[in-house]
Amino acid sequence: MRKTYNAQFAGIFAEAYAAYKKGDFGDAHAKLQAGLELKPNDGPSKTLIEVIEDFGMKAPEDWAGYRALTSK
Repeated sequence: MRKTYNAQFAGIFAEAYAAYKKGDFGDAHAKLQAGLELKPNDGPSKTLIEVIEDFGMKAPEDWAGYRALTSK
């Protein structure tokens, strides 16, 4: 598993996720896109990008740093 570990990607993803939790969807989206250049098939990045785009690139007014999961 460590064979595919990319420290640069991990740093970018950590920054992107922090921006997402903070509600800075524009910054999170840009960082996630940059991360996909290093690891194009990263599922969590693709999922967060989809969520951000579904919200119209803007966190809801009542953003608590996460979204409720409504299905399995």
